[in-house]
Amino acid sequence: MAEENASAGASAAVEAPAAPAATQEPELKSASWADEVEEGGDGVDALSASAAKLDLDVKGAPDLQSGALIVREAGCAVDEPKTQPVTSFSALNIDDDLKKAIANVKGWSTMSKIQQIGLPLVLQDPPRNLIGQAQAGTGKTGTFVISMLARITAEKKPSTPQAIILAVTQELCTQIAQEVNALGSVKGIKARRVMSARTKTAPIAEGSAAAPWKLEDGEDFDEQVVVGTPGMVKNYLKNASGRKKRKPMIDASECRVLILDEADKMVQLPPHGFGQDVQEIRDAILKKRKDKPCQILLFSATFTENVRQIARQFVGGHDNDESKYHEITLRKKDVTLDKVVNFFVYIGDENDRNEEEMYQKKFEAITDIWANLSQLSEGQSVIFCNRKDRVQRLADYLRGENFQVGQIHGDMDKRERDVVLAEFKRGERKALVSTDVTSRGIDNPNVTLVINVDLPINREREADPENFVHRIGRSGRWTKKGASVSLVARSPAFKDLGLMKDIERSLFANADVNRPLIPVDDISHIEEKIISALESSA
Repeated sequence: MAEENASAGASAAVEAPAAPAATQEPELKSASWADEVEEGGDGVDALSASAAKLDLDVKGAPDLQSGALIVREAGCAVDEPKTQPVTSFSALNIDDDLKKAIANVKGWSTMSKIQQIGLPLVLQDPPRNLIGQAQAGTGKTGTFVISMLARITAEKKPSTPQAIILAVTQELCTQIAQEVNALGSVKGIKARRVMSARTKTAPIAEGSAAAPWKLEDGEDFDEQVVVGTPGMVKNYLKNASGRKKRKPMIDASECRVLILDEADKMVQLPPHGFGQDVQEIRDAILKKRKDKPCQILLFSATFTENVRQIARQFVGGHDNDESKYHEITLRKKDVTLDKVVNFFVYIGDENDRNEEEMYQKKFEAITDIWANLSQLSEGQSVIFCNRKDRVQRLADYLRGENFQVGQIHGDMDKRERDVVLAEFKRGERKALVSTDVTSRGIDNPNVTLVINVDLPINREREADPENFVHRIGRSGRWTKKGASVSLVARSPAFKDLGLMKDIERSLFANADVNRPLIPVDDISHIEEKIISALESSA
């Protein structure tokens, strides 16, 4: 994620969609193994009919998440909360306009566990902070956007947002801003993106068509919500260039809600995260708010114990005052999705030494995997590499094999990345080849397969199990099923074997873990392996 740490400012208003997202994109036909419960169905009857294909236990809502959430309500013991979950959006303590947006604009009729439990907690008055953990693709964004919209109004003040949402990448900023605009449309609430206007290779020229979202020095904006990357938001909170004396580009005096998406990455100190910038943002907001409250919400699919302690201090103060915040966590064995099955394929032999030849074998294995998918061929794939040059090389190779693929990495300019991601979400590309810039939060329900050309590593070049969880979470979104395939060099000359063992040891060591890594000895049998594994989990 370091490649996305922005250094120059830009912002953009994202237009609210005129209709639910589901009607904007051509629907890719779902293969039988990944049949989904439709979000916009006609209540429980339609839900029950769809759920029969998945063997879901339907009692008004599907079980959208395996494993139990551990809840500690502020001022209460663990798993002894006073606030009861709700099972219907209509039962929430929110205004009717927002309920209409949920039902009519988004077409949501069911709630996931994090929404059933988390929303009643964060909607309490007086507001309390929250650390919220839930599996990838189970409704965290909907949870924090709904709760935020319930606390702010349509009132507009120049450059004075009522809520600030921090995200790790520009793609995630855009996606969140679109969600805010969709749900906020009935209340007259809009989002302003604040993120980098530059690439690493070259700045975008002032006033060029490539930077239509640029917020000029001295220009005010009137959106009620800011969605941005930490470095840019920090700069705008402090920057007074071209404006009245000491007036910042963002005035935080009316900021009622601060949200950290992918919060585990947000609170970690550099070089592993954005903690220094995020702490400065929090402190600047609280200073401007003085005695008025600002609710702080942290959400992620993963929290190591060390990071969890940092998060607790972030919302509870240095003395970790547990009366200030609620906490929702997952047991370690439940972090991975049981509706995503994980496989690995050995590539090459023990005598391989040449890196370029090894990657060529991995590239060819991808086309072999696709060639052996028939029932599963309707879905899309996300393919991860650890290096930007490798992303480009693989994308070029696949296009040379007549596959419609796109690529995203941190050296591409913002507009180009937006176009590629939009094309992928519309189903115009079979696959997206990417660095970890798209490993977190990006939501495309048509993704059924994740392929790891490289296993994820951290800055110390050690295995990164948390990032593995985020990568595989690009499939199996909401109620769909999915699969991941990791390409592992058989030769000990490469680090793949050791990385895979470290990931297995961290995520799948316990006997009761839902999804261990499953070997595939023959790629020609990969489809039957995937289908068999998914059926056994039903």
